[in-house]
Amino acid sequence: EELRTAKFLAQQATLVLRISHLSRQARESALIEARERAARERAARLESANAALQRTLAHLVNADDSAALLDHIMREAATQMQACMTGVYLYDDATGEVRLASCVSEGEVIDLATDERFVPWRSPAPAATLQVWRTIQRSEHYAWFTTSAGNHDAPPYLLNWHRAMGHLSLLAVPLRLGDRALGFVGIYFPHERMPDEELLEVARGFGHQAALAAQMAELAERAKQAAVSDERL
Repeated sequence: EELRTAKFLAQQATLVLRISHLSRQARESALIEARERAARERAARLESANAALQRTLAHLVNADDSAALLDHIMREAATQMQACMTGVYLYDDATGEVRLASCVSEGEVIDLATDERFVPWRSPAPAATLQVWRTIQRSEHYAWFTTSAGNHDAPPYLLNWHRAMGHLSLLAVPLRLGDRALGFVGIYFPHERMPDEELLEVARGFGHQAALAAQMAELAERAKQAAVSDERL
């Protein structure tokens, strides 16, 4: 009887070891599968982002309407970054103010003149009052903010506006041409998870394109004003 019991216990121990081994194999297989799935998702995401940047680049080359070009870039950026809102904020050296020049919210291009939700942005804001502008001036690549943080040095009406719009975080990408600061791209999220390095690179790509589009818009406006002056003469 004792021999039978010992044999039974040995069989059980062998079975436990076998099951443990199979369990470990299953976990390893699941981990490999998860890594492969993550790698496939990563590749698909990067492929999608690359295609979007190629589309916006084609628009840059063939653009006739600079305002529509900024809208297109912001729409692509919102899709690729999975953001609830994107906007191009341009800085005016002469006045020291920042204005919202293009905005896409929930996938739609916003008409700032008629959309009642965007009344606070119908007029330019003094750049000195915007924490994001002060921070982005010191940042070469980007700045990250959350609207729930308690250390904001920002106008309460703007902070409250962002919270009411469901913006829990902001990725700000500077717009620069050489040493000149043109403004920034604001990418707003309904969560507080900072994008990974690959998405940050994608955001910088859209930022570079937005900077070129903003410069093109400025040059077009100057040409228009020069033509008006010539007609008056």
